[in-house]
Amino acid sequence: MDPFDFLDTAERLASNLPRTEADNRTIVGRLYYALFQALFIAISARNPGVRAATVNGTSSHTLVREYLKGQQYRADGRRGNYFGNRVNWYERLEKLRKGRENADYDLELPEAEIAVLVDDLIDEAALLKPHVEEYVR
Repeated sequence: MDPFDFLDTAERLASNLPRTEADNRTIVGRLYYALFQALFIAISARNPGVRAATVNGTSSHTLVREYLKGQQYRADGRRGNYFGNRVNWYERLEKLRKGRENADYDLELPEAEIAVLVDDLIDEAALLKPHVEEYVR
């Protein structure tokens, strides 16, 4: 499966107005998984040990976060660069992960906050997609 199918699903749900609270919470989760899966594929292509470690019981989510945390520098030493661009992938993925956790587990979170989170994260995911797309397709 192409991980960006999750992004397409999120965008399709987001375009159906009015959105329900359940729609918004689902959108946040699909946005996270679209980017997470794309990064996992890209990182695994560059470092096959990442995929092998998940077979041995280490969480793929933990591996991706730790890999990104350690790869926030380009060869020239500038911070916040990964896959040849100026995106701090660790911070971006963490933003999506925290949004997904809030949407999935904090059912007391006001519906209006979830709707704002959707709008913010859908823009974020669309900006990030071109940077990892070449590794996925």
